[in-house]
Amino acid sequence: MEQYELIWEAAKKRLEKTMPVISYGTWIAPLTAININNDKLVLHTTNRLSANMLNRYVDSIRNAIIEEMPQLTGFELFVADKEEDFLAEKSQAARRIMQRNFSSKPMPFFFPATN
Repeated sequence: MEQYELIWEAAKKRLEKTMPVISYGTWIAPLTAININNDKLVLHTTNRLSANMLNRYVDSIRNAIIEEMPQLTGFELFVADKEEDFLAEKSQAARRIMQRNFSSKPMPFFFPATN
């Protein structure tokens, strides 16, 4: 198993302990780690609905990853519904579809700050 996969498996165990079973099973468990890029863990999901629903869990996911590997600053979510797109990303070929970046820096467009 690659280092990024080990980090994600450990982070998922942390998340599983703190999240409702259905939410974890539906949105977190299916995610796979496919790389580390610029100090961020790259996670893969197969559809945009899943990516949108993960907005609710960004802080939890980021924190679980950083607890496992403090050198990481967050995660990127790669959405690929076609097998060839997934394989292209996994082999580090040119990215062909939208990528959403979830870093440790605030991203007001996706995640407005709450007071």
